[in-house]
Amino acid sequence: MNITVLYFAQLKQNRGLAEESVETDGGTVGGLYQSLAEQHSLGLPIEQIRTARNEVFCRPETPLEDGDIIAFMPPMSGG
Repeated sequence: MNITVLYFAQLKQNRGLAEESVETDGGTVGGLYQSLAEQHSLGLPIEQIRTARNEVFCRPETPLEDGDIIAFMPPMSGG
């Protein structure tokens, strides 16, 4: 299945891009993050990441479906 992945803030900087398309055999949002974190040294554990599936916040155990847009957002600060 084909998934679009969006990276924000520190993850965007660590990955070197804001968006990519990935092929996966399925699984969960958290499993996808773990795989990408290992491949690309994203540097933050899943416990520190907010996840969204198709613009709706979700839990790491949320199943993936073909065509999903998954966003990974680290803790953010601002003023």
